[in-house]
Amino acid sequence: NPCGGKENWTASEDHSGGTPCLPNSVSAPNPDVSTPRLLRAYPADSLQLVLVFDEPLDSVRSSMSSSYQVDNGIGNPLSVTLSAPSFDHVNLQLPVPIRRGLNYTVTVQGATDCTGQPTGIYNTARVALPDHADSLDIIINEILFNPKSDGNDFVEIYNRGDKVINLKNMYLANRDVYGSISNIRQLSDEDRLFFPGEFMVITENKNLVLNQYFAKNSGAFIELSSMPSFGDDEGHVVLLNEAGRVIDQVHYQDDWHLPLITDPEGVSLERIDYLEP
Repeated sequence: NPCGGKENWTASEDHSGGTPCLPNSVSAPNPDVSTPRLLRAYPADSLQLVLVFDEPLDSVRSSMSSSYQVDNGIGNPLSVTLSAPSFDHVNLQLPVPIRRGLNYTVTVQGATDCTGQPTGIYNTARVALPDHADSLDIIINEILFNPKSDGNDFVEIYNRGDKVINLKNMYLANRDVYGSISNIRQLSDEDRLFFPGEFMVITENKNLVLNQYFAKNSGAFIELSSMPSFGDDEGHVVLLNEAGRVIDQVHYQDDWHLPLITDPEGVSLERIDYLEP
């Protein structure tokens, strides 16, 4: 398992907390048994696509153009380059540019991880040239502002429009006691496409959410180092675009909950109609 990285480390189980100058307490075989998974793709420009995988790839066996195919008349890339030192980002140089308004699918077959395992069923990703988000293209769809004691807040957003949006250009915020927008957080420091009809969950720790709720798509999460604070009694959730324009906002209150709910901890508020304010 030459590229295990984080997966090859864990906390010491020795009673003293460590084993300096001794064999490690957790020493054991740790083979890589998972196939590489294509998480997403995005355009660096109209002639270059970037593919993001969940683990490092073999830089030699995964650099063949024949392993990558883009539909809608693009075909195989002219060249393939893996980004060092992580080797989990693959750059494709296309023979012709992708066109605005068209969605493309890139398929990977033949690329392998460091142990030689080829890509499995998770080997496709959609890609398109993104547009700018305007009012209500993306909406706030669910808010958990009063989590369980061992949980954390989350905000779910939904792309209700017909545009592909780059979440790198979107921001989450709240409002202070004077009503001014504050605690602005960029949703992603890397290009990340958000397609029409998709959901995305924003939180600090997705594993806490996954442990407490059923999530159909564990890949539809964005983890922030810190969320804007959302009060347990009331608060504001605000979505902004790159120009600082409010795309959607909700001034929620705890009395929006069903009165029969005596303990609202861990119960989120969900939007009923995508098209209503």
